[in-house]
Amino acid sequence: METISIYLLKCSGLLALFFISYYGLLRKETFFNSNRWFLLSGLLTSAVLPLLVYTKVIWVAPKTSNFDYTTIPLTTMVEQKSIWDYMPLIALLLYGIVITLLAAKLLYDFYSLQQLLKGKVSRYQADYRLVDTKENLAPFSFFKTIVYNSELYNASELENILEHEKVHSDQNHTIDVLIARVFCIIFWFNPFIWLYKKAILQNLEFIADSEATKKLTDKKAYQITLLKITTQENCVAITNHFYQSLIKKRIVMLNKNQSRKRNSWKYAAVLPALGAFVLLFQINVVAQEQPQEVKEASVMDNSDFKMALHVTALSTEKELNSEKEYFEKEYDLVMRFSGIKTNSNNEITAINVALKDNKGTEKEHHIEGNKAIDPFNIYFERKNGVLTDFGFAKPDSDQLARVTKSQNNSGLNITKAESFYTVNEYVKEGKSYLVVVNGIAQSPDDLIKIPSEDDILSSNVLDPIQAEKKYGSKGKNGVIEITTGTAKVSTKKMNSANNKVWINGELTDIPNESKVMVFNQNQDKSKLDLDKTDVNNLTNKQKSKTSQTIKIVKRETDGIPADITYYINGKIATKAEVDKMDPSLIEKMDVDKSSDNGKSIKITTKDKAQTKNANGWAMQMEITDSSDIIKGIQQDKNIDYKKAIIIINGKFSDFKAIDKLDHNDIQTVGRQSPANGPEKTKQAAVAKYGEKALNGIITITTK
Repeated sequence: METISIYLLKCSGLLALFFISYYGLLRKETFFNSNRWFLLSGLLTSAVLPLLVYTKVIWVAPKTSNFDYTTIPLTTMVEQKSIWDYMPLIALLLYGIVITLLAAKLLYDFYSLQQLLKGKVSRYQADYRLVDTKENLAPFSFFKTIVYNSELYNASELENILEHEKVHSDQNHTIDVLIARVFCIIFWFNPFIWLYKKAILQNLEFIADSEATKKLTDKKAYQITLLKITTQENCVAITNHFYQSLIKKRIVMLNKNQSRKRNSWKYAAVLPALGAFVLLFQINVVAQEQPQEVKEASVMDNSDFKMALHVTALSTEKELNSEKEYFEKEYDLVMRFSGIKTNSNNEITAINVALKDNKGTEKEHHIEGNKAIDPFNIYFERKNGVLTDFGFAKPDSDQLARVTKSQNNSGLNITKAESFYTVNEYVKEGKSYLVVVNGIAQSPDDLIKIPSEDDILSSNVLDPIQAEKKYGSKGKNGVIEITTGTAKVSTKKMNSANNKVWINGELTDIPNESKVMVFNQNQDKSKLDLDKTDVNNLTNKQKSKTSQTIKIVKRETDGIPADITYYINGKIATKAEVDKMDPSLIEKMDVDKSSDNGKSIKITTKDKAQTKNANGWAMQMEITDSSDIIKGIQQDKNIDYKKAIIIINGKFSDFKAIDKLDHNDIQTVGRQSPANGPEKTKQAAVAKYGEKALNGIITITTK
């Protein structure tokens, strides 16, 4: 409510500014067209400028107060409302009522104009619609429609009137009138808007008078016509009418000499006032306290020490962001982690780290590649409580063992050594977290080691509240939960890269591209010993009964051997045609090694046997690698494709679409003949597709 009120007041002030500028400086000038655009731009500026606000921030020094606010007695106040508390609501209600009435009046004027023109005989002259009425109304125009009563004027007077109204129509003065009416509805409470509207209408008449007299030979006769029109009644308010009050002013302006061009400076006189308006009302000044350096009385701030955040390939984005917030809060070192990418093992392969201290010094560390990143440290050094150095460094081998309890915080670091994983002591806000591995609490005094043959499946940090609920008093400081085990090899990993296989949890190139290793999805990878297997002597190799057999499949580059003759349904086919086949359409495949020309593979597709679809009628599915498939549809004696129902990719089509199809784009074709089936089949087809279904149904799927 308050925002709307302020906006309306600002708009009203600008409207008053533009009107006063026009009335005081431009009203008597003969720059009629320029005055028109000045007045219209004033309306637009008044509506838009109050919406543009510039916010200026002023930093002020923080002020501290030693006043004890607890000494102020608490009192309970009962708010009592008066009639003045409801005044904003009453004002809003009144504003809405008046707007509604004025909007209704505008709509009524449109209706009155429509009724006036209804049933009237019109004639057209160029782009103008001329309506000759019998009513005693002053001539007026509304866009390209001009209304007049020819019985009231002689031929010369009528010519003067039409020239005047044509100027209104050509320059679209009706738009100016409607805009002025809308602003009068919205800002009805502002007296300047009504004067503003009057100035717009009067200036439009000055324009029409000036332009009309340029085309007429007798200016005196035109002025006499103006005087004669004063006896006519007024017309519809939303139109441009020949009669206007203050005829004397119009005649004076007609006979006035043209203004000098040097007077154009008056249009710029409003700019300083607009600048003052922006400076006074459109700049929002916000005062903010400067960040205060808080020096806590602690042992750490007075000591010299160096701390590092250890980042490894197993670090998670959540953990890094948690440490980032801590470093920003405690040590005023801003960290930004971005561009983090991980592989299928959730190991970080790419990361970008940006550091910035309170002096504006920036340092950046960027790693990008396909392999897991090497560990690195983000370090900082403080002396006498002041940050003196920060950056990136490689960790030394004994780093984790040297993490001491003197640090107030330390991140969770799990580092893989030659035969075991080590877990550092995790400290946050001065509290040492309990480490629980596979449900067993570890001793806080010993360096925690986990055999490297086990994989770290997950690690979870529980805050003190969560940890105490789960582990009781021993978890009151917080708990680190670590779960180890053996990772499972999945089919998804097997297919994650061409010519690669997962061995011991790592994506490894296959030594011999002609062989592919296939094993059970749920098989324990540690029992396969793939890294110990000779890939050149794998054929028929058997494992013990307690493990799975490794199956070796011969593979060519394109997936199918090249030295074989192929037959599809008894016809010789190319290797490319076989590669394109959908395996779901193959009924059987026979391998013949006795051929004189070498091996041959005979493929029989499901198109040789008719099947029944869900609706019960006969359906024939075909492989479409033959270039004769479209010709086969067109020459089918059982189904006339021009009369049959055509369905392409699930949508109804017609035979013309089949004629335009490229046989290389077709994947499958189904031809159905419900008419050849039993009566029940015919009824089912007709119920689904109509009588046309008895001509046949052709279903095509494209690639």
